[in-house]
Amino acid sequence: MRIRADAENSVRALQPSVAFGPCGRSGGPRGGGADGFAGAFTPPPAEREAIPVACIEVEGLPNLLHELVHVALAGRLADDHGFDYGKIPYDVRTLDGRAILWDELSAAVVSCAYLMSPSPDARDWARVDAWFDEQLGIQPVFYGLEHDAAGFWSALPGWVAAHRDELDDVLARAYRRVDTLLRWADPQAPAPALQLDFDTLWRRRSATEDRR
Repeated sequence: MRIRADAENSVRALQPSVAFGPCGRSGGPRGGGADGFAGAFTPPPAEREAIPVACIEVEGLPNLLHELVHVALAGRLADDHGFDYGKIPYDVRTLDGRAILWDELSAAVVSCAYLMSPSPDARDWARVDAWFDEQLGIQPVFYGLEHDAAGFWSALPGWVAAHRDELDDVLARAYRRVDTLLRWADPQAPAPALQLDFDTLWRRRSATEDRR
């Protein structure tokens, strides 16, 4: 893992990696059964020989948390978490297109939650608000709306409301899997002080936009 300024915030496979959770996107958000990712989440054994299987480059802790959520949901270390950027623009009218969106929103929300201190104050919330906004910034590009970002932001709450069960499923899975992965690395790893949700962070973002 490399942490440096101006990193591209990415995961690059160095060799084929062994899946430590169900993979694929067919059949549900990020795939595998009626609700996606059916079955237990099993991290790799701790005693496995320490041979690097991927290079993770990030700018700092917030970016590392974001990438960790994607890794946990993907169930393996793979280039760009297995996202096929050649299919951009994704179609939010399809299950697969929405699965990418829910994955990204979950990475944004869960990484924000882990940045919060046990007793969050105004500075914590300011940091989280800024990080949430930064993470969402690229999303219009994925859906062919890079020249109409306002249209994307206007439509996003409606997409969430229309497919609430899909987002809730992926977000709950993200929290559960990240917690499991962190506790595999350190049994004393704490859970986030607040289990944030999309609506809370979106309302805060909207309120900030209204004040500008």
